[in-house]
Parts: sequence; C-alpha cells; structure tokens
Amino acid sequence: MDLRWLDAPAEDVRRELPTVPEHVPPPWVPTRRRLLVRLNAVALVWTLFFRVFGTGLQVDVTQDGVLTAEDVHSLVVTLVIAIVWIAASIALWVWSRRPSTPVRLRRARRALTARANGYRAAPSWRDTFRAIVTGHSAGVREYPRFVDQDGRVEFGTIRIRMPRTRPRSYVSVTLASPLPHLVLDSVANDGVRSGLPENLAERQRISLEGDFDRVFRAYAPQGYGRDALYVLTPDVMAALADHAREYDVEIIDDRVVFFRADRRRWDDPALWREVEAILAHVVPRVRQRSLRYMDERVDGQAAVDIARNAVRERSRSMAWRPATLVIGPDGRRLLFLTQRNGSWANVRVIATFMMSTAVYGFPVFIGAVALLGIFDGR
Repeated sequence: MDLRWLDAPAEDVRRELPTVPEHVPPPWVPTRRRLLVRLNAVALVWTLFFRVFGTGLQVDVTQDGVLTAEDVHSLVVTLVIAIVWIAASIALWVWSRRPSTPVRLRRARRALTARANGYRAAPSWRDTFRAIVTGHSAGVREYPRFVDQDGRVEFGTIRIRMPRTRPRSYVSVTLASPLPHLVLDSVANDGVRSGLPENLAERQRISLEGDFDRVFRAYAPQGYGRDALYVLTPDVMAALADHAREYDVEIIDDRVVFFRADRRRWDDPALWREVEAILAHVVPRVRQRSLRYMDERVDGQAAVDIARNAVRERSRSMAWRPATLVIGPDGRRLLFLTQRNGSWANVRVIATFMMSTAVYGFPVFIGAVALLGIFDGR
C-alpha cells in the first residue's frame, strides 16, 4: 500500500483538495457541529414554549381571559426573538454542513491514499452486499467506503442507524463462484460475548483441523461440514490465522467478507496495512478454492454429470463447468438465533420516534394550543 498521503505535509494535501470529491458523512452520524445544531434546536423549541405557555397561563388564570397591552408586548418580543433565533439556527445548520479545514484534510488524505492504490472513495447510504454485518432493517451506511475499478473489492466502515451500535471495519471481495454459507467467529475479538452481530445455532459448529479451533469458531450449514473443510484447507486457515486473526469472516454466496468492531479512522496506516495483508495473503487462497468448488447436491453439478457432458462434447473433464453455479438450498444460509430484522429493531425505531416527538412535538403542540387560547379569550 502506498501510504504517503496519510502523513504528507498539510500544504501538499491542501493543493490536491480540488481534485478530491467531497463526501459528507450520513446525516445521523454525530459530529460536534451536528450536536451543536441539535442542542440549539432543543433550546429554541423549549424557550419559545415556556414564553408562550407562560403568557397563556397568565391570561387564562390570572387575568380571566383578558389580553392586556403588556401581554401583547411580551408576545411581540417573543416573535422577534423567534425570527432572529430561527434565522441564526438556519445559518448554524448551513455552517454545520461545511466541514472544518482539519476534517477536510483528513478526508482528503484517505481519498488520496485510496486513489494512489487504485481505489476510489464511494460512500453508500445503503448496503451494497448481503452479509451478517449489513443485515439490519434500521438502515446501513457504508462510510467511508473504497472500491476498486471493477467493483469486486471494497473496504471501509459499516455503520448501523441505531443507537449504541458499534461501527465495523470491513473488507468485501467477490469470489469466482458461490460457496456454502460459512462463518468464522474470531476468538481474538471477543469480549464478554462473541463479536458477531448475531448468534448462530450451536449445532452448526464444525471442528477445524489442528489448533485452528483456538483461533476461530467455524459454522457451516448442517450437512456441509465436509464442504467447509474443502474450502478451509490448512493453508487457508494458516493465512487467516496469520493475517486476519482479529477479523470475523463470512463466506456468503459468491462473496467473502472480513469485519470487526472498530472505532479506528481510515487515516490510521495500520488499517490500510491490514487490508493489504488480507487482500494479498488470504483472499487469493479463498478465491482459488471457489474456482474448483461445485455443490454436487445440485442436479447438473455432480461429478458424474460433468464427466458425461465432457465426453459428449469431446473436451477435457476439467474444462467443462456448468454455466451458472449454485449452492443447494440447505447450504445457502446458516440458522441464526437472533434476527435484527424482526420486532426488536422495530421497537427501537418506535422508541426513537416517540422520544423525538416528546422533545420537539410536545412543546410545539402545547405552545400552539396556548397561543390560540390567548386570542380566543380562553
């Protein structure tokens, strides 16, 4: 990896800013400026609420519904304060969308580093591939995200639009053909519980050769244990142990995904070196296994059928392969014990909506009712 831009002089990076596209983070990703905008909005709404509600309470209770000149003056002052404050809030919101110079330089450094290594910055506001780490109904954002010219390799950070969820660094690579669904749960990145975002049925766990069970817990669909060992050969497992020990790994359809909970930024050279090691030492071995694997449980992909077609076409047996390789239905997906696309995710979304309504909607509604009550004489 060419990492010179990560520690290049600021003047050199500043000169390259016009050539680097500006990608802002998703609107729900917290920044200091966005936090300031939120706090200002809460203060604005509740300040206007207390002023209007206080005036309305005084008119209704103390003055028996009679509106005095002093009350009108208070409402006019409140209106002026609201206009000025709202205008200032709009200016603050516009300012918050403009990153500071240090932030722009940091984003430029990683974009220039990606470009120097044949990748381009291409954030996505939705999931671009299917995996455990992207399967969330609340919404997935891939930012930052770096993609090669063919779109077969991508890496970056996955963020779930839910509170108290950790971002995950990931590397995703398209393979030559589909493989059975396999998951390797890294022991090194476990805390109190597994680092996987979902729990797998224990009966799907398989034993690996040698001491690799101490490095990864492996899971394969029932009946596909031997197929998993065909893919996870000793040289593949040795490469994983040497270069991706702290990453969980998932092979799903024709894609292999490496991921780990990580709050490091992509201006950290260590992250780029980890990606380089995975792409250089692990991915080629997994891809080589995908070149030769076929699910013999599927009609037309069995060795006897291949040999029969080879003889019929008078070609070498290794030269003939089905036009479209598929995995049998029992091997396509593992069984998960927790489903983040179910009711629990919906409960969280509803709770977030209710809290936002309580913070913003309640004072606006009650304030509007109080204001109407003042002019209605009630």
